[in-house]
Amino acid sequence: TITARAGIMMNFHRLVKEHARELAELIVKENGKNITEALADIAKGNETVEYACSLPQLATGSTLRVSSSVTCQDRRGAPRGVAHV
Repeated sequence: TITARAGIMMNFHRLVKEHARELAELIVKENGKNITEALADIAKGNETVEYACSLPQLATGSTLRVSSSVTCQDRRGAPRGVAHV
């Protein structure tokens, strides 16, 4: 179910937070970024995980503010092919 998947994502979110420094060090080694950039990359990626955790609420057709500049809104309408405007 969507709630079970959200629970898995919440656990993943927690693990990323707990191991952010270790993950950042891997990014530094693999990509040559400094540690501040690597930590920022992890934080931004974890925002996406937070969004995935909110899917049960979004499935009801609500609006979610993901960050200061990003708002996600679920709109129910008739499918319009590959893209929906």
